[in-house]
Order: sequence, then structure tokens, then C-alpha cells
Amino acid sequence: MSGVGEERERLRAALRDLVAERGLAGLGAADLERRARVPAGALERRFGDLDTCFAALWLEADAALREPVDEAFARPGAWRARIRAALAAELSFLAADEPRARLYVTEAVFAAEPVRSARRAAMRRRVGMLDAGRLEASDPDVSIAIAEAIAGATWEHLNRAIRGGRAADLPADLGELTYLTVLPYLGARAAAAELRRG
Repeated sequence: MSGVGEERERLRAALRDLVAERGLAGLGAADLERRARVPAGALERRFGDLDTCFAALWLEADAALREPVDEAFARPGAWRARIRAALAAELSFLAADEPRARLYVTEAVFAAEPVRSARRAAMRRRVGMLDAGRLEASDPDVSIAIAEAIAGATWEHLNRAIRGGRAADLPADLGELTYLTVLPYLGARAAAAELRRG
């Protein structure tokens, strides 16, 4: 690996570790360069600034998460099974790497552009998958506001779990999150069946 490539990777790894330990808010270039053991000014030379380095990590995580979630949701079958599969893929992805989960879910709110825009786009994708439940809903008048509310509630659930050190346990929440997701569209009986499945 070249000196440039090595410095970039050391800065990325250091930022990932520092964000996991301390969070993004209040981190400075000097903190990152000390942790990465690179010369002063390396962050500016390799990324421009800390926000750009964080954005590179966040966008990489977003792309990596999007692939299994989209693949799970694209499978043939009823919306209920597809949304459960998408949630399972998301929970497994986040559980597999706690520092990445914290960076992706909990610290994005402190990030600058383009992470803010990309995070909004990720939320719109989530809302779109949820809103597809209207096609099978027992009540044809279910509003898209339901999908927006569920998207926000599930994201906050992930945020609390990760902040509480429970990222590795997230797959155990699949039944509860599927229950919450299915309930407004398919009713209590279908939702309770998802909760019992765990």
C-alpha cells in the first residue's frame, strides 16, 4: 500500500474507532491524526477535513447496508414476508459490526452534508418499503404518514439499542419491530403472529 493509501486507511480506521468510543461531536483533526499516528495536516491532505472523512465512511456503510436490505425486500411474496426479511437483513448488518452501527445510526445526526442528504434519502427508501404495505392493507385509507411514523420509530429503536451497547442483540428485536410495522397495515392478528415468530 502506498504512503497515501496507508494514511487514508489509518485515518479512516482511527475515525471509526474514535466515533465508536467518543462520538463524532467535538472530535477534531488533531484528535484523529494523533489516533491514526499520522503527521499533522494529513487529514487535510488526504480528505480535506474530518466531515469528508466521516462522509466517506458513512456512505460506504449505507451502500453496504442497502444491498442486502434491497435484495431481501425484492424477493417474491407478500409484503409482510418481504418487510420482515428486509428488517432481518438490516438488524443482522448492524449487529455484525457495532462501531459501524454506531457510526451509521447514532452519529449521523451530528454529521454535515452530504451525510445529512444521504440520511434523508435512506429514510425515504425506508418509508417507501413500509408504504408498500398499503397495497395489502385491510384499511385502504391508510396514510403515508403511517409509514413515516413507523420509519421514525424503528430508527429511534435502533438508535437507543446501539447507544445502550445492544447492537449485537438487535436480531432478537425482529419480532417486535415486525409487529410494529405490520400492525397498522394488516391488523392485530397478523402483527401478533409476527411477534410470536420472534
